[in-house]
Amino acid sequence: MHRSARSGKRRRSWSGRAGRGKPDPVRITGRACGVPGDNEDGALRVADLHVIYVGKRAEAVKLYQEFGYPALQKGGQDKKLIGYFQSDTGMINQLVHLWKFDDDADRRAHWTGVFSNGDFVDGFAAKFRPLVMSQEVKLLHAAPWGPHL
Repeated sequence: MHRSARSGKRRRSWSGRAGRGKPDPVRITGRACGVPGDNEDGALRVADLHVIYVGKRAEAVKLYQEFGYPALQKGGQDKKLIGYFQSDTGMINQLVHLWKFDDDADRRAHWTGVFSNGDFVDGFAAKFRPLVMSQEVKLLHAAPWGPHL
């Protein structure tokens, strides 16, 4: 522990643990994260969130309906998709894509295929990207209780 320069109060220093000053999850939770047995079914879910510029959501939805999703279907890349969702409260103008992969290698292979799909990249993504204000990707592991998609 060392003293904060601002308040003079003692605070925990994470330097030397898990590299680059980040906390070590094993020291905090008492168990390792991302190891066999940690994930109930072994699958990796991904929440891909796109915040669309105000006034552009209808255009973004139309692009997905006419070009994006059909390109994924044509390329066979829709098989890992759980579903598409639109936010209605909180952070609005958000399109949410939920995916389920066997593991990280499966996820990476999927996106390699998507980005080699010319219909998706040239016919859809090139038109969709200018409508996106921000994008966030969350990798989700199943909790050891309750149902899982």
